[in-house]
Amino acid sequence: MAMSLQARRIKGDQFTAEDVLEVVVNQDGNDLNSCVFSIEKVSGVDVTHGGGGQPNEFLHYKAHERDANDDGIIDYSSCEMKVEQSEKGTTVIKVIAEIITKAEYDRVVAETEAWQEGDPDVVPAEIVELETGEITLQWSDDTLV
Repeated sequence: MAMSLQARRIKGDQFTAEDVLEVVVNQDGNDLNSCVFSIEKVSGVDVTHGGGGQPNEFLHYKAHERDANDDGIIDYSSCEMKVEQSEKGTTVIKVIAEIITKAEYDRVVAETEAWQEGDPDVVPAEIVELETGEITLQWSDDTLV
């Protein structure tokens, strides 16, 4: 199985502008060097993520001082993403991840060291891009009866 990205709503409901998504990265045995997240608005009212990030603006949802283990490794397998609709209505989004694996990072470091000695050119790190399926957010009022 290749790396994949999934998300689901774990907090919020149709009567609030704010929801919290659990975002899960299936790393498929790959250690990750970095992982940043964004959202893509498929349709509907405007929505932000992470406390104000715009769609297609990538944010790092992990903090080294909070999330790294004793070896300095950050577990990117899951995180929580706050999303907020700007007005009442329905929005469809996808969560997007841009990932650099540890192996890819190590390759770039090795090529950079060799380049400094006058050997090969450095090929930029390959970024793995993943996206979830569509997630529907709704903010509305109930009707008095």
